[in-house]
Amino acid sequence: MLKATDITFGYRSLAAPVLRGVSMEVPAGGFVGLLGPNGSGKTTLLRCLAGTLSPSSGRVTLDGRDLAQLSRRAVAQRMAVVPQETRLAFDFTALEVVLMGRYPHLSAFEVEGATDIAIAREALDSTGTRELEDRAFNTLSGGEKQRVIIAAALAQLHTNPGSRAPDPGSRTPDPASILLLDEPTAALDLAYQLEVAALLRDLQQQMPIAILVSTHDLNFAASLCRSLVLLRQGRVLAAGPTEDVLTPERIRALYGVEADVQAHEAAGHLIVVPVRRIAP
Repeated sequence: MLKATDITFGYRSLAAPVLRGVSMEVPAGGFVGLLGPNGSGKTTLLRCLAGTLSPSSGRVTLDGRDLAQLSRRAVAQRMAVVPQETRLAFDFTALEVVLMGRYPHLSAFEVEGATDIAIAREALDSTGTRELEDRAFNTLSGGEKQRVIIAAALAQLHTNPGSRAPDPGSRTPDPASILLLDEPTAALDLAYQLEVAALLRDLQQQMPIAILVSTHDLNFAASLCRSLVLLRQGRVLAAGPTEDVLTPERIRALYGVEADVQAHEAAGHLIVVPVRRIAP
């Protein structure tokens, strides 16, 4: 379980903290959505949970152990982050990008071997991008790039029993993994949004993985997430099962928008229809 307990974080350039006493958790096998308006602190919270930012107070724990006490390698073998946008300085192929996910499993100066390449190709297969492995990453469409980056995250989380000694900071040799995604569909058209949603749903059914996804898309979250955390002005407005949290009253409080929320029989999940913005 990944858990934040009463964490506060602020940037030196800002007078007020970005996160203010935030508590939340991502249970083993959970699928959690993080919702909130621009500037609410979603990306900052994601970075604190990933261990790339350290809260000024409170703590983040992974299976009860303080994240700050774990090595970066141990954390990277348990958690992978898919950023909102990926830009590369060089013209890597899709396979080379996915192989970058194997770095936490390599020792100093070690290069990827046959096993790492096999794992990378398995990750490409899992995301339906195996035929793209020789393509330059920068020539791919937005949806193809996002699936390749998710493949890199899967390659990062793939354990390789027997070939290498586990990192001494790891708690168990084969723990459940956690995938953190920051606005994974922000720059994608409708078809690719549905494609990424289906991919994430299939991945969790196929492997022991917990997923936390930050998104502005209420319907994307409703279609995937079993629980939600609503973040406003750096504080948790509400958290709990999706059907309990995603209500017109909470959407009004979160975004200042009147919305109609209904169970959609054909879709099989709640559908949110924004009606109008409430005058501030």
